Amino acid sequence: MINSKYIRAEFDKDRGSYISSEADWIDGEPTIEYHFMAQENEDKSDSWQGGLEKFWCDEDEDWYGEFFVFGEYASESDFDADVDRILREAKEVAVKENIDEFLAVTDIVKQRVVQNGFEDSTIEDLEGVFQDGPEDAYTLTDLGDSPRLHHHVECEDECWFFLIAPVVDTEKQELGYGLFAIHLPDLASNATQAEIENANRARVLLLDHLNNMRDAGLAKHGFAYYMETERVDNPEYAYINDSEVLAGAAIAAEWDDETNTVIWEEYDGKALRDFLNGTVPYAVLREKWQPRDESLVDRFFKDHPQPPWLEEQLRAALDDHAGVEPDTDDDSPWADVNFTTRFL
Repeated sequence: MINSKYIRAEFDKDRGSYISSEADWIDGEPTIEYHFMAQENEDKSDSWQGGLEKFWCDEDEDWYGEFFVFGEYASESDFDADVDRILREAKEVAVKENIDEFLAVTDIVKQRVVQNGFEDSTIEDLEGVFQDGPEDAYTLTDLGDSPRLHHHVECEDECWFFLIAPVVDTEKQELGYGLFAIHLPDLASNATQAEIENANRARVLLLDHLNNMRDAGLAKHGFAYYMETERVDNPEYAYINDSEVLAGAAIAAEWDDETNTVIWEEYDGKALRDFLNGTVPYAVLREKWQPRDESLVDRFFKDHPQPPWLEEQLRAALDDHAGVEPDTDDDSPWADVNFTTRFL
């Protein structure tokens, strides 16, 4: 039986209901199903209660249901017409906000419940609708306890990592450090460290331009945090591959007008090994090198001055949190570069 909070429900036209693609079937019935239903109102004659029902089968193959009332109607036809409106609105919202369609349905239903006085407004601050039966993406939980369904859309499986490497101009004069995204198109995300290090082909994208190793380390930490938070939380990224999200975050990236995509550089064989090992620095036209005038940390302390002793402690804490080692020689950002431990 299903017991996953991340299952998704898709509309089944034949049954007129939402069914999980992962649902088991028993005697021609899905083990978990969601559908609109109208029933006569026992407290009012000539009145119908319209609601959304979750119907499921437990481990003992006993069937149960939970009925979530969201409105009262003069007739079944009035209810059916309202359901059609809800479904149309849900489809529009799902496309606009890039979320699961049935999740949009439950959001609309929650609004109806509050508007019609069946629950107070707190229900709109909670995820999901239902409380009983198998835990799923539509179960009523505290906001933040479980992510919305667009977090779990399965995009193309990609293997990539961040890399900090020196950058020079076309005359081989030092410019600073680059933060790079390295995409290995021949590998999956579960590739071993040995497979990653022995990869023979890669796509390389310069994400950020930095003056020194400390700034590069902080930028790497910031991009990693971005990919763990904004990349996951923002529904606009739901159906976008990681490589596309990274491309959209790259600073001054080259653009291909024909394909309308950011250009990744192709590396293979010895050229890839030389780049990853630091034997051949990455080259950029000097006029296209765009490092910040000052680091984000320097700008923070400029805008928010602190006592010297506190600023020193805060800087050390930020470096430690980001895994950054202070430069041993501020005049030479190329000192003590360790090119053997940069794989994630």
